[in-house]
Amino acid sequence: MDLSSWSVDEPPSSPPSSPPSPLTPLPPPQIPQSFSMGCRGGGREAIWLTPQVNGKQVRMELDTGSAVSVMAHSDFVQYFGDQKLNSSSVLLKTYTGEKIKPLGVLPVEVAPNTTDKSTEVKLETVLVAATPVFQDGIGTLKNIKGKIVLQDGAIPRFHKARPVPYAIQQKVEAELDRLEADGILSKVDWSPWATPIVPVAKKSGAVRVCGDFKITINPVLQAEQYPLPRIEDIFANLAGGKRFTKVDLAEAYLQMEIEEDSKMFLTINTLKGLYRYNRLVFGVASAPAIWQRAMDQVLQGIPGTQCYLDDIIVTGANDNEHLENLHKVLQRLQDYGLRARRDKCEFFKPCITYCGHTIDAQGLHKCKEKINAVMKAPQPQDVQQLRSFLGFINYYHRFMPNLSTVLHPLNELLQAERKWKWTKECEQAFQEVKRLVTSETVLTHYDPSLPVKLACDASPYGIGAVMSHVMRDGTERPIAFASRSLSSAEKNYSQIDKEALGLVWGVKRFNQYLYGREFTLVTDHQPLVSIFNPHKAIPMTAAARMQRWALFLGGHRYKIEFKSTLNHANADGLSRLPLDTATGTKGDKESVAMFTLMQIESLPVTAEMIERETRKDATLSQVYKATQTGWAASERSFLAPYFQRRDELAIDSGCLMWGMRIIIPTKQKLANVLFAYRNATHATTNRTPAILFLGRGLRSRLDLLKPNLRRTVMDRQIKQGKGTHTQVARTLGPTLA
Repeated sequence: MDLSSWSVDEPPSSPPSSPPSPLTPLPPPQIPQSFSMGCRGGGREAIWLTPQVNGKQVRMELDTGSAVSVMAHSDFVQYFGDQKLNSSSVLLKTYTGEKIKPLGVLPVEVAPNTTDKSTEVKLETVLVAATPVFQDGIGTLKNIKGKIVLQDGAIPRFHKARPVPYAIQQKVEAELDRLEADGILSKVDWSPWATPIVPVAKKSGAVRVCGDFKITINPVLQAEQYPLPRIEDIFANLAGGKRFTKVDLAEAYLQMEIEEDSKMFLTINTLKGLYRYNRLVFGVASAPAIWQRAMDQVLQGIPGTQCYLDDIIVTGANDNEHLENLHKVLQRLQDYGLRARRDKCEFFKPCITYCGHTIDAQGLHKCKEKINAVMKAPQPQDVQQLRSFLGFINYYHRFMPNLSTVLHPLNELLQAERKWKWTKECEQAFQEVKRLVTSETVLTHYDPSLPVKLACDASPYGIGAVMSHVMRDGTERPIAFASRSLSSAEKNYSQIDKEALGLVWGVKRFNQYLYGREFTLVTDHQPLVSIFNPHKAIPMTAAARMQRWALFLGGHRYKIEFKSTLNHANADGLSRLPLDTATGTKGDKESVAMFTLMQIESLPVTAEMIERETRKDATLSQVYKATQTGWAASERSFLAPYFQRRDELAIDSGCLMWGMRIIIPTKQKLANVLFAYRNATHATTNRTPAILFLGRGLRSRLDLLKPNLRRTVMDRQIKQGKGTHTQVARTLGPTLA
């Protein structure tokens, strides 16, 4: 069977009356998302089946009447993103004659779903009986409370509240009120400990409030001596299972209350004053171990069950035993007051994957995904890509005897007088050396007792990551490789954002290995060592995207170290030959861009206007390009102010940003509009448009909007900066916040 991938981003010029339905909502619980294959004529009710397509359950319509089976490209990425899409010369035509050009074709293996009707009925009965577990809202774990223990002699750390951009102040206040009403936060008048908050914008426009605990309690926490389960433990508890169910706990940590004497350690300082958490919260370094201990206690004695943080895996030797174990788990969750998200649960799956291994009815297998980044790496297209690949290979040369002999055809291509020509011998050497570097002589198994390093890098078009063990003799041996190409949006990131994306993506990619244990991040971008320093506060001048990522990393136990590019060849090589599996960071992009859009949505200028004038501006256009592609070691004098703050500059929604403030081009038209919006009062109300529409004045410098006035007006943020912001404003130009 072949699946054609139809691009929903490039629809036909006139919409067909009955196009292939790319995505059809599916009632939970069996399949989280699904899509319709082909198109169905009217006049009859659809018949749906859920066969296994390449080992994954996919809900499909029976007999659509279409000659081919198609799916949206976004769904292809979601379900089969790790597989290569073959080219196709076929041109599809809808019932009404519109033409659709497929992006490609994928041969697949289709098998019937082995879950019979009686099992589905019994499963639904079990789920209905556990309705309280799947209710909306946050549960409360009964009989077990978390305890935060600090090292002896720990000195309280009190940090003042950080300034919050005016555009999101009301949203932050609303979120604090909601958390207080739900009992997650309580207002307090005094505390010896205080952690500043970092607001994170959601796609919905709301704001999530997070504490920056890495600068307060995390450095002085007493390590919780409770290990997360190893792959051997997981397999031992699930061995003999035929199929597998995953129960996803909702807002897991927030379901656990904290002991009274521990609450003061979780005090946050906000624009509304001091609050303390009554529940365990993400970002506290000991939270994973505290939660794992509690869940092991909750599920104790139930066979065929294993909890790993917020996931509970259930299985059985047959479907009846599986259902019985699932019923016991859900009943236990209900007894303890816990809740799960039914839409995130997966039921009766043929296999599960943890820590680089796949567990199915046949046993424990190594997961091919951890070597796909190497085995499926594309052929180098030029000398630079080949040199990066060879640097990656040579990083592990000590584990591969006779490597120089194997690499001889490839090394020949690096000679200056040699014309680039990829021969049969080159291809053979390329494939052989990929086999060698992923062989047992180089790779090592994950061992929780050994130190872990995660090296990450970014190129203009891809990101790569290598997770390694530091062996007892001091050598590094890889555990797994990963890479992907950048999405079109990510290619527009500034270079420092690309490098940071590589680190964050690497941690997310290998989260099952890293979460809850200490590891070392390795980068060749020096500024990130300071920005992501686990013992320093998240820089207020960092862009919103960078603050969001720093907050994510703050929930992990890590160190970060710098390596020169020359000694960083393992990650660099993967980033320059990435797999073509860019899934993008849509959530990050939308949430970060929300900060920018919130700032300008009520202004008489648009992001498009600012972007257009920025590209026309002689200075800012060069700053824009340098921010996007990387700065030279030195820049001309008129770019020096920007060069000095290059690590604080970013691009969001096409606008050049300094931290969370938009840099406004000194275009007279824009200046006039913003000046009037800020300073022109109404004849009757005596209020400016900014006050009327925004409820506040614009914090743009008057002397920069109207230089001929020669006036200096500093807003509160500039005053708090004790002159630093004033100097920056004079050199960078007007900004909006």
